[in-house]
Parts: sequence; C-alpha cells; structure tokens
Amino acid sequence: MSIHPLFGPNRLKLGLFCMNTLSALTTAPDMFAGDWDACVRLASMADDAGLEAFVPIARWKGYVDDAFDHPSNAVFEPFTFAAGIAQATRRIGVFATTHAPTVHPLIVAKQAATVDHISQGRFAMNVVGGWNRREFDMFGIDLLDHEDRYVYLAEWLDIVRRLWSADAEFDVESAHFKMKRALSRPQPMRGAVPIMNAGFSPTGMRFAAANSDIGLIGLFGSDEAAWAEQIGQYKALAREQFGKEIQVWTNAPTILRDSDGDADLLY
Repeated sequence: MSIHPLFGPNRLKLGLFCMNTLSALTTAPDMFAGDWDACVRLASMADDAGLEAFVPIARWKGYVDDAFDHPSNAVFEPFTFAAGIAQATRRIGVFATTHAPTVHPLIVAKQAATVDHISQGRFAMNVVGGWNRREFDMFGIDLLDHEDRYVYLAEWLDIVRRLWSADAEFDVESAHFKMKRALSRPQPMRGAVPIMNAGFSPTGMRFAAANSDIGLIGLFGSDEAAWAEQIGQYKALAREQFGKEIQVWTNAPTILRDSDGDADLLY
C-alpha cells in the first residue's frame, strides 16, 4: 500500500473498537459473541466496507473483584489478535493496544514490526500507561501516580521508536530502563508505525499531542459547538507547542434496535 490506511483521503475516519472481548455495554441475548470466528467475520465486513481501523482493547483483568467468570475478564491478547486479523483482511488499519508497564519496549518493538510485516504495512499501535489496579496487582508491579505514568510512557515509547529506526546498536540508561547494545530487526516497513493514545486529562492530552499521531478523547456534553471547541483546542496544542498535526478520534458505543426505547432497555 502506498500510504497507511489511517492517512487516506477520507476526512472522517471510522473504526471498530474493543471487538476482541466478550464484554459489552449490553446484556442483549444477541450481543456480539466475541469468539474468534465472529471477530474474523466482523473484521472482514469492516474491511469490505472501507473502514480505516480495527482496534482491540488491552485488558488483563476485568472490572469486578472476586468474579472469575465475569465477561470483562475474557479478552484476546492484542498482538496475536492483530496478527490474525491482518491475515483475514486486505486494506483496513490493524491495531494492537499495549499497556507499557506490563511489557518491555524491546518485546513490543519486535512484536509491532512482525505484525506490520504480516499486514504489509497496515499496523498501528495504541499505547496506554495503565490505570486498572487489579491488573497491576496481578503482574506484581506498582501503579505509578498519574503524572509519573506519562513520564514512564514517554521513556518507553522513545525506546520503541529508536529501536524501529536505529541503524546501529545503542545503549539506554534512563530513569526506568537500562539496556546494552540494543537492536530490533526487522524494523517496520515504513520505519515506524502510527501511534494512538487516549489522553483525557490535561497531562494525557499533552502527552498525546507531543507523542502521538492520533489522540483519542472523550467528547463531553451534547453540544456540537462544545465538541468542536475541544477538538480545536487539541489540534492547536499539537500544532502550536509541538509543531505537528494530529488526528482526533472519539468513541461512540452503539446499540442497534428499532427504537430508542428498545435500545435504552439493553444498557
């Protein structure tokens, strides 16, 4: 492909989010099954329809304590999921989401490059600093305070990108990482892959504006003018303080029924 699907001509980019999980916003008996065959069918439909992105969630543990069978615990691992989806599609952008503190940047650099080659240059990565304490407890690592998470994430992402672009081995000696004679081959087909980050707080939005190609935000309120102002401020932050253009995306959970009343009953 001459350009990445995320940077194609459509001004309005469309994607499907979180389809690698059995968890849903509804208890409808015909809700999305979340099994592998259903994921492949859905990805193929999105690919044929011309959507730009297929974005799995990263979740190691769900949202309910002492509930082993809760559906929010059932999530396919994002990188192997992305590799499979890449083989089942032709043009759509294929993402993986990664929680930076749970995996070393050397591993992620290699995983990302591998999926990028499998997809013929259609891969992208959604990077997350982590927030679910249940997951951190399970991994046996500390959940840093909000500001420090972004310091860690910036160091982590800088190493990943350096591994993608380096033409020689290099050492790292930073606050959180120590690496000697690091390299990662092969590198991504375009020298890097697009980065998404969901920044809702001022610190998160600033990180995304500085480090990401796509900022995923929550649009607050129900007024279109207010939404436009939020998006405009985000784009201005990236342009004026970091000299770059950034795409701004948001999510819109959707339940399809014949009437609003029928859909409301399923939340």
